[in-house]
Amino acid sequence: MPSFDNRRAAAVWQRVHAAPQAPENDAGRILELIPPLVSCAQLCAGNPALQSPLRTQANALRGMYALLTGESPAPAAAGKAPPLNAAALRKCYAVQLQALGQYQALCGREDFGPAFQALIPMAQSTLAMILSQLGAAQKERK
Repeated sequence: MPSFDNRRAAAVWQRVHAAPQAPENDAGRILELIPPLVSCAQLCAGNPALQSPLRTQANALRGMYALLTGESPAPAAAGKAPPLNAAALRKCYAVQLQALGQYQALCGREDFGPAFQALIPMAQSTLAMILSQLGAAQKERK
């Protein structure tokens, strides 16, 4: 019979009964997602199929942040976007993948859970579109 490890049991107990994350932490997590999504939306300005879901996600996150904190996040600096190339698509893929992970982590929230659940398929679809664009760019190079 295996021996009982008190430290291990205590660690499990602590994880199971840990306090849920404070809303302030979630507000910070939401705020961190906005600038990269806005930047990718600007990079994809010439491709409305990619730009629209990125912009929609950023706007939804802005709304959540405003409801959580009573503040409006600072607008992202607008600038002339460079042409959409493979490097930009890879960057946007990483940004969208990170956002998807956060949506999945935050979809259990009582107040914004349904909104995060609605953003998940949008992010998944956007990831597929980015991969398709990357695939098309690779095909053109050959």
